[in-house]
Amino acid sequence: MLSTSQIRALLPRAKPYKVAGSKGLFLLVQPSGSLLWRAKYRYHGVERKIALGRFPEVSLHQARLKRDEIRAKLADDIDECDHGRAGRSRGHCPSPRRTPAHIRSAR
Repeated sequence: MLSTSQIRALLPRAKPYKVAGSKGLFLLVQPSGSLLWRAKYRYHGVERKIALGRFPEVSLHQARLKRDEIRAKLADDIDECDHGRAGRSRGHCPSPRRTPAHIRSAR
C-alpha cells in the first residue's frame, strides 16, 4: 500500500511511469517531476482512466476518497466520465470509440 513518505521519495525519470496504489488508484510520475493522481476502472468492459488531481494539492487520503466515490457510482451503473459530459466537456476522460475495432475491420 502506498504511503505519503513513499510518494515524497519518488524521483522523475526520463519517461513517465506509474506507481500503483490500490483498487485502481495510481500515481503518474512525469519527467518534469509532476505527480498526478489517476484512477483506472472498467465500465461495461471498457477500460477508462480519470484524473483525480495533482499531489500534494490532492492528498493520498483525498485521492482514495475520490476513487471510492467513483467505485460507488459504478456500483449504481453511473460512469463518472459520461456523467460529467452531460453538463460540460471534461478533458480528463477519454472519449469512447464509436465502433469497436472488430466491427470496423468487418466492414
